[in-house]
Parts: sequence; C-alpha cells; structure tokens
Amino acid sequence: MNNNFNNNKNIALAITIIAMISLSSIFTYFGLQEKEISINKEIIYKKHQLELVYLKQINVLKQTYSKKIKDFLQNEDILKAFDKRDRAELSKIVLQYLAKFKKEEPNFELICFGLPTSKAFFRAHKPSFFGDNIDHLMDVQIVNKDKREMDGFMLAKLGLYYRVTTPIYYKNKYIGLVSFGVNINYVNDFISNKFNSEVAILINTKRDQKKKWFKRLEEGNIGNFTIISSTDDIISQSSDKLNTTKQTIKVKIKDKLYFVHKDNNIYNMKNKKIAKILLLQDITKESQEYNNYLYKSIITAFILLVIVITILIFTFNKLINIILKSNSKLQQTSKDIEALNLSLETRIEDEVSKNRDKDKQLYEQSKMASMGEMIGNIAHQWRQPLSVISTGATGLLVHKECDILSDEFFQETCESINTNAQYLSKTIDDFRNFIKGDRVQCVFDVEENIDSFLQIVKGSTKNEDINIILDIQKDIKINSYPNELMQCCINIFNNAKDILNFSEIKHRYIFIKAFKTNKNIIITIKDNGGGIPEDILPKIFEPYFTTKHQSQGTGLGLHMTYNLVVEGMNGNIEAINEEYRYNNHNYKGAKFIITLPI
Repeated sequence: MNNNFNNNKNIALAITIIAMISLSSIFTYFGLQEKEISINKEIIYKKHQLELVYLKQINVLKQTYSKKIKDFLQNEDILKAFDKRDRAELSKIVLQYLAKFKKEEPNFELICFGLPTSKAFFRAHKPSFFGDNIDHLMDVQIVNKDKREMDGFMLAKLGLYYRVTTPIYYKNKYIGLVSFGVNINYVNDFISNKFNSEVAILINTKRDQKKKWFKRLEEGNIGNFTIISSTDDIISQSSDKLNTTKQTIKVKIKDKLYFVHKDNNIYNMKNKKIAKILLLQDITKESQEYNNYLYKSIITAFILLVIVITILIFTFNKLINIILKSNSKLQQTSKDIEALNLSLETRIEDEVSKNRDKDKQLYEQSKMASMGEMIGNIAHQWRQPLSVISTGATGLLVHKECDILSDEFFQETCESINTNAQYLSKTIDDFRNFIKGDRVQCVFDVEENIDSFLQIVKGSTKNEDINIILDIQKDIKINSYPNELMQCCINIFNNAKDILNFSEIKHRYIFIKAFKTNKNIIITIKDNGGGIPEDILPKIFEPYFTTKHQSQGTGLGLHMTYNLVVEGMNGNIEAINEEYRYNNHNYKGAKFIITLPI
C-alpha cells in the first residue's frame, strides 16, 4: 500500500510541477506581451509627436518667412532699384540681407526677383545668372497671374525648398515678384535635434530621373526612391535594410535599433505629392528595457518555480504521512460503520414513522391556517357591509322612535340592508367557489359591474364625504368573474377610504377609470390621500402585511385582491404613487392598476 501511495505521490507531484511551469510560462508570456504593447504605444506616441512637430515647423516656416519678406519689401531702396531695373544697386542691398538671413538661419539660401514677363531678374545665390525664363515654376505662374502670395514646397535644381513668393507693387504698379527659399534641411535638422531621430527626404526615382539636374541631388537609393537630403550617412549606407514595402519596420544600424516610419508625404503648392519623409526613431533604449524585462521575468519565474516545487515536495510528504496515519483510523471507522449498518434499517423505520406523524401534524396545522386565512378574508370583506347594515338598522330605529320615519327613507334603507346582505351571501359563495376552483365564468359588462360595486359602497361614500369621479368607456365586455372583480374593487376602495379618513384633505376623491386596449381591459382606482410610503409600497400585496392596528385590519385584503386578479382572473395588478392635478389643485395618491386579458 505504501508503494501505491508513493506512486500516486510522484504522479501528482509531476502533474503539479508541469502545471506550475505552464502557469509560469503563461504569466511570463502575458507580462512580455503587456510590456511590448506598452513599448509600441510609446513608439506610436513619439511617431505622432514627430508628425505634429513637422506640421508645426511648416507653419512656423510660413509665418516666419511671410513676415520676413514683408519686412524686406518695406525697404524703399529695394523697391526703387527693382523698379528701375538697377541690378547693381539691387545686388548690393539684397546680398547684405542674404548674409543677415543666413546668419539667422544657415539653411536660408534663396532670394530671387522675377519680372512680370516670367523672366529671372536677380538671383542672390547666383547674381551673374539672369534673363532666363522661370515660367515653369508654379509659384511664378500663379503670382504673376493672380497677384497673390504663394508658399509651399518645390523641388528644383538646388534641391527641395520651402518657398514664399510675393507680388511687388511700387507706386500702385505691379513691378514683379520676389521669392525667399529655405532648404528642407531646416526641417530635418529641427526634428533630428528635438527627437534624437535621423531624417531623410526621398523622391520617386522613376518620375524625376529624366531631369538633367537630378543626379546632382542624389545621396543614395532606397528601392524606387532616391535620397536627396539626410541628417546622417547611415541612411544611405543602410539602404538595403530600408528597402521594404512595409510602412513601418525595425532595423539595426551600427549597434542601434531604429523604428522606421515612411508614411509621411510632402506636397507642393498644388497639393501634389513630390517627396516622402523617412524618420528613423531611435528605440535602442526601449529595446534594451524590453530585453531586461524579459531576462528579469525568466529569472524571477525560475526562482519562484524552484520555491514552489520545494514547498510542494515538502507538503506532499507531509500529506502522505498524514494519510498513512489516518488509514488505520479509517479501517477502524469502517468496522464501526458496518456494525452501525446492522441496526440502521430498524432506526430508519422508526424515523420514518416519526416523520409521518410530524407530516400529519403539519398538514392539520396548514389546514387550520388556511381556514383561518379564509375566515380572516371573509371578516375583512364583511366589515364594511355589516357596518352599513348596522347603521341602516339603527337609523330605522332612531327615525321610528322620533316619529320621523318616512316611506322613502324606510324603502332606501331596507334596499341598502338587503343589497349588503346579498353581498355578504355572495362573498361566502365566491370565497367557497374560489377555494373549490369551480367558479362560473361569464361575459359581463364592466360598467354595470362597477355600478353594482358603487351601489354597495354608496353609504360609505356619503358618510365619509368621498366624491367618486368616473371615467368609464362604454360597452366594455369581458369574459371573466364579475363577483371577484367587484370584491377587488371593494377591497381597494376600503383601503382608499381608510387612507382618506387619516388624512386632513378637505376634498376627498376616488377616481375610477376603465378602458379597453387591443389585448386588455385596464381598470384604475386612485385616491388623493397622499400615497403609500415608498419603503412599504413593494410589500402591500404580501399576506398579513398591514400598517393598521391589528384590531382594524388583518393585512389580507390586498393579498386576497392580488390572488383574485392574478390567479383567479389571469390578470395583473400593481400599485404606484401618482401626482396629478384636478380642479386647479395638485394631489398625490395611491393608484391601483388592474389589467385583465380580453
């Protein structure tokens, strides 16, 4: 047996170790995934920041050089020299400005004057070259035609430039135009310095290679694109690694890992794509952090695994010893159980006999409770009719003794006593039929049923000064149980009457409304007694629940009403509090909604 325990121990231990290794691997994997996602998010964030900075610098270029060119044209001597076409004087002044601008920004390289005839008049970077046609330049075309400032990128013999070209007026006469140009290196250098990233500008080789000046701009090739500007030679030297169709790639260059973005384009003044921006984002630090995290995760997982395995081996050995010690006790217990089983059959028979006696007692108690509940329900239903009968009989005696008994009063009182007595009799029958389950279902008019109910409670409404407001739709027929519906209305009425008696409202109202929908007949009864407290509203249909003194109510009226509607008539009943306005007064009261299927 010990061998079996040892074999089982080894199997369980092996399974547990494999499970722990699997769990450790899973947790390590998800930890690495989370770390990689975090790093990728940081890369994407930096990428977006690079894009925003690039766009911001383009806007800065536009604002800066638009202002510079406007300030430049404030010089009256420049305007005069250009208007007179005095190249010597213009050269003298403009070259001073060029030196000043280049000192402020080394990438500023171009000041060029053009004539309305689209011929070059003066180039500050090449003063001896003039008179050639420059109408192939789109900014020259647009400014000469529309007389408005143009700005944007332009690919020309000197490279890729950001140009601002402005029309020149002198003495209300258009005399030509002037262009300022900043080399694209301005943007490259700014991004590179700010984000520690390498930047290169690429143009389409197939599209631009036929131009005579194209070869002079080349710094290297990346697939179908040619590098015309870069912040470091590593880009042209690693063109084979960057030659891929993927938008984003990772490459290792000179012991550094870069994240390469190639999805940023440069557009010219006519919104035509003329170049691409290549960004090499240094992610060496992030990569090292990931590798360190991987190393630490593996070491930590290994250490924890060793600790857990050691604890498991120790625990398993302890458990085996406990099991072996318990085995002898179990054998003794098994013998005791066998002895107990010999007398168990007799004991079970005795217990079954006792349980039968208990069940019989519980049945009798349940039967008595049901009878008590029914009697309580009948008493709750009879309270109001008996009060009406007693009041009517007493009234007859008083009128007789005072010799003021009229035939009309006598007739009316006797009819009321008879009606309530008949209702008492019907109540017994209805309760008996409800319990027996052999009630008679028939088609009846809802309006007539409500009228009958109002006749029964007519005395109460007069004595309690309650106004009944009716809104009954005509000709509503329903196939159901008329007496049960009447009992429900009386129960709800009695509760509303009791609430109104406790309130200090001057005008007491009970509103009764009945109408027909496509599938149901809806009967609502509401009062203006202030409503039911919200904390007890969900409990009002529970048996024996009442807010009155025990001598005034059993708490079975609304429970009985619920059973009559839901179980007896397959309908539904609910109670809510409602605020409303009537006769220019605001009221609040309980509203009972009875829904019966057609």
